[in-house]
Amino acid sequence: MTKKMLIFCLLLIFPSTLLAVGSKILAFTGNVEARLTAADEDWVPAKRNMEILEGGTIRTGANGAAVIYMPNKTKIWLRANSNLEIEENKSFATRISLLFGSIKIRVPHLLRRERFRVKTPTAICAVRGTEFTLSSSEEGKMRIAVLYGEVKLEYTVPPSQGKNVVYIPQGHILSVAEKGKQGERALLTKAQESKALENWDPGLTPDERQKMFRQKENDRQQVKEFARVANDTDKKIRSFTDIVKESDIEAGRTLKDVHGNLVRVDQRLMRPDGQTLQFFNLVKRPVYTNKDHTGIGGFTYNGATSISNRLDLLQMNMVFNKTLPDRIEDWPGFMDNNSIFAEKAAFVSANKTDSSNVFFTAEYYLRDEARDELVNNSRVIGFSGTNDGDRDVLVAGVVGNSDFLKITNITANSIGMNVEDGGLSNGVLKYTDGSNPAISGINWSIKMPAPVVNDGTNYWENIDSSASLYHFESDAYKVGGVNSSGISIPIGESNPIFWYARESYVINNGGGIAKTEDFTDSGKDPFSILKEHAFEAVVYIKKNALSAAGNVNNLTFEDWTKSNIEDYISDYDFFTHNGENNNIDIVVIPDLGVAAVQRMLPILSKLSD
Repeated sequence: MTKKMLIFCLLLIFPSTLLAVGSKILAFTGNVEARLTAADEDWVPAKRNMEILEGGTIRTGANGAAVIYMPNKTKIWLRANSNLEIEENKSFATRISLLFGSIKIRVPHLLRRERFRVKTPTAICAVRGTEFTLSSSEEGKMRIAVLYGEVKLEYTVPPSQGKNVVYIPQGHILSVAEKGKQGERALLTKAQESKALENWDPGLTPDERQKMFRQKENDRQQVKEFARVANDTDKKIRSFTDIVKESDIEAGRTLKDVHGNLVRVDQRLMRPDGQTLQFFNLVKRPVYTNKDHTGIGGFTYNGATSISNRLDLLQMNMVFNKTLPDRIEDWPGFMDNNSIFAEKAAFVSANKTDSSNVFFTAEYYLRDEARDELVNNSRVIGFSGTNDGDRDVLVAGVVGNSDFLKITNITANSIGMNVEDGGLSNGVLKYTDGSNPAISGINWSIKMPAPVVNDGTNYWENIDSSASLYHFESDAYKVGGVNSSGISIPIGESNPIFWYARESYVINNGGGIAKTEDFTDSGKDPFSILKEHAFEAVVYIKKNALSAAGNVNNLTFEDWTKSNIEDYISDYDFFTHNGENNNIDIVVIPDLGVAAVQRMLPILSKLSD
């Protein structure tokens, strides 16, 4: 299953709304100017909702003030005579620079990989889930007051005495007299805290600024009262999580697939060991018949016209470096800890081809410490003979039941991915425990790079402007890796090329292909809409058409010059067993996430009271 399909599935299983916006000026008063990009030399008058790009700068005059909204939901208030530059503004890295002036910053609780830094002539401040005020001069005089959270401060010019890195906790203020001097830390006085907590929005009178501070004091009293009555709610939450811990989190639904077959989908979230989360989505069909969608861009099905008691599976295993807490409500805090990370993961789709064999595809991921993320490249199967260009690796084939379980069930106790390259440069795998020097029936392959001439490609997808929610795509993969150049790959080598082809649909419970209006024009609540729809993915491993025609000798990847890349995707399947062809046809429902939320609604209602 590709990353695109995986993200689609996870959004259905655990629905969420993602909205990305650019850094912009929310409000301002008085003299405020901006340079919108790093290339701009002229200052322009500020406008409401004006977007400030990476490298842009905003400054306020003697009577000016402004509020900036960042893509990660951070808000920055600028007071008069301030100059702020947005040095870096990327998905997981933000850095702003205060050359001089006074600002207040409210940074939300960031994701574990996100970084937010504030630079002054004196120091660099790293923050997350923090609110603080900061003033700075061009000469290096600086003062920072932390209202909530904690700030890690690193001096740009190490002081002659004292530490170069200091941590400023909530309720403290640090004052630096000049660059190169150690700052003095003290507790915030009541007057300093009141001044920092007041409303910094532009254009307010002193009375209006204090109004919010008084409201916050009232809120604190309400929080104390809330804490007093929350014990009963906490007991309810513990009761809920104990039930979840003692029994599997599971969901299921009966519906029709896109072909019109009756389908039963069962989902479960389990913990095979303390460090491993396992999600699986089992699809059961009493009878399977494939409806031909080649007319709108689908792929050719070569399997039997009628299959009894068909089983298809989507499974995800993710292994963390430490034991997960027993209580689910402790997971968010656990995951946010910088010392916690996923060590490896496996995403598997499979079909039971007969009573003793399984046709499957698997994508493995290992943590790259330098990048602090899971990556899927040739390192996952221990292949180091060539430069893989950091391209995706796919393991696929037909194996017996015992081999399938060993290959796909990645846990904290397993050795790596349980399999690795056999060392013969032909895509054959062996077990990492040495129990089998060569596993027959499967191969590992690597995604082909785009050719460098003739405007060819290694990837095809249908482009359809209709409102129906379906999509078809296919990627070329080379069995057993690439040659040393990593770019120019001869097709005529002994290792063949196949196409990893996918059909993707959003369907309703009757098996019809959904339309965008089913979601945008519906007056139903989101839970009802999700319970009426599902995602279906049909996976094929197709031969390369040139290979199927036997016309591969001395033909290099740069010779792919046909106008329609789909002409290279053969109708014939790459993997067969006993003369049978097949696909993997998975229906994924969002019911597991919906069920968990709905089971928690009584607790959420109690909290709202």
